[in-house]
Amino acid sequence: MESGISSELRRIARLIGSARCALSTEKATQADIEAVLRGAGLPFEREARLGPGDIPDFIVGGTIVIEVKLRSTTRKNIGRQLERYAVYHQVKGLLLVSNIATRLPDTINGKPLLSASLGAAWV
Repeated sequence: MESGISSELRRIARLIGSARCALSTEKATQADIEAVLRGAGLPFEREARLGPGDIPDFIVGGTIVIEVKLRSTTRKNIGRQLERYAVYHQVKGLLLVSNIATRLPDTINGKPLLSASLGAAWV
């Protein structure tokens, strides 16, 4: 696990976790996350294609995937989606942003995985 990627993942997770993002729709949440990333001066792409059918919500700095999940999605489905993203060479870390309590492994395919809770800033 690369410590530079891990520290950047933690920083992004803290930024997003401390923001009061809209929880009405995924698109509204993504717009708020975009504002957080812009405000922090982080370079990112929205819905950039990694490969056929693999389009994460954000890619920060070309290497960190951010996936937003609001709806009730099974841990298994979320895990499969993140596993697909982790296969790509350019992906060095993954961040799941959600209002759903989800327990996932610390790494997928040897790449660090963190989660950011969207509910924390509202408490």
